[in-house]
Amino acid sequence: MSLYEKLLIRKNSGEKIDFSKITYDDLRQLFYSESITDNQIAELYGISPSKVKYKRTKMKITYKAIIKEKILLGDEEVFKVMNVKSMEKLMKYENIDKLAKATTHFAFRNGPIENIHSYGNIDDEEMKILNKFMINRLAYIWSLIIQNKWFELEYLIDSYDRDYGQDWDKADIDDGGNVELLNN
Repeated sequence: MSLYEKLLIRKNSGEKIDFSKITYDDLRQLFYSESITDNQIAELYGISPSKVKYKRTKMKITYKAIIKEKILLGDEEVFKVMNVKSMEKLMKYENIDKLAKATTHFAFRNGPIENIHSYGNIDDEEMKILNKFMINRLAYIWSLIIQNKWFELEYLIDSYDRDYGQDWDKADIDDGGNVELLNN
């Protein structure tokens, strides 16, 4: 039995249901999971639809927020379809330049190296050499991914993992603010 049906039974048995005490989870379930309209919720609680809409908006229970949540959580069909389309769009050999440059900026250029460069510890020509090196190396890695050369990539990863960086700190996943950008 749905939450709406349970609340309707309570109302029809004479109980006054207090909208001021509705929880975020209950309002979200009514509006989103059960597709109950503001008018229906208002009628259930004996209040105006504008009060329902105001509270939903204040609690950030909106169509926009729900769609965004679906996309970001990735547990809905709409996200799965969008995700596959994005993969198909990106994973083409002609995108290697774009992929390499974007990941170079994300992982290298927009990090501490920019401060080192801006303070004059690396001149423009040295910075160009570093950028080109990073772009070329990342282009190779992207080419392996796009071409499904997993054995070659595994060999590369295992070789470098075995021979270098054993005394480095463990990696921390850093989205660089990407999730916040998606949210906005």
